[in-house]
Amino acid sequence: MKKILFMLSLVGVLSLSLFGSQINKEYRKEIQSSKFLKEVAKKINKNLPILIDPMTKLVLVTASYKNLNYVYTITGEKYYSKIKSKDFTNYVIKKTCHNEKSLIFIGNGIQLNFYYYDINRNLLNGILVKPIYCDYKEF
Repeated sequence: MKKILFMLSLVGVLSLSLFGSQINKEYRKEIQSSKFLKEVAKKINKNLPILIDPMTKLVLVTASYKNLNYVYTITGEKYYSKIKSKDFTNYVIKKTCHNEKSLIFIGNGIQLNFYYYDINRNLLNGILVKPIYCDYKEF
């Protein structure tokens, strides 16, 4: 129950940020801080690993100043070439820019980084989604 309340309050407070100019610079600095983002990552990590789809598992979320990093493991070699493709990169950027929860962070100048590894921990693709990719200015 605590976890649900935290996430609801986080989404509620941060959703105000979608109105950019209404949020003061101090508030935005707090959201961008390593401390705040590391707390968000810590809360998410408590529920990991989680299967996103039959081939994708979210295994870790880390944070640093103005960055949230999502680490995935991909199962099934037949998907490796797809994950490495430019089409997949564009797909992830588009989906991220249209995801309400992601926009809470992006709208406050947070860059989202998605790292996809094979089962042997070899990097298949690293996708950076900057606020400007989603029509938000950099802060």
